[in-house]
Amino acid sequence: GGGLASVMAVWFDRPATVFDPAPFQRTAESAFAAIEVQASLGTAAPQALVDYIPGLHFAAREARVRGYFAVGEFLQYLRKDTNTVVSADFRPAAVKSAADAWQSHGGSMRHAA
Repeated sequence: GGGLASVMAVWFDRPATVFDPAPFQRTAESAFAAIEVQASLGTAAPQALVDYIPGLHFAAREARVRGYFAVGEFLQYLRKDTNTVVSADFRPAAVKSAADAWQSHGGSMRHAA
C-alpha cells in the first residue's frame, strides 16, 4: 500500500506518510499513466492531477512524501533513490525482528517504535 499511496500523493499533490513503499517511482513519473488515470476519472479528476507535468512537478511533490521502512523487510533490497517515491528523510523504523518484517510486509509498522 505504501507504493500506491506515494504515487497518489504525487499525482494528487498531497502530503503523505508511507510505510514500506514498493518502488513505484516510474509510475509516478509517467505522464502516460497520469493521463490514463485522469481520463478514467473524467470531470471528477482533481485539478492537481489535471495540471500534473512530471518533469515540472515530480520533485516538489515527492518532497512531501515521508517514508519509513522496516529494516530487513524484503523490499528494502529493491528500493533505490531513483525508483521509490519518498523524500530525502526516508528512514528505517524499528521492528521486532527481520523475520517479523519479512512475514508482515505492509503490516510490519504495527511494531514501529
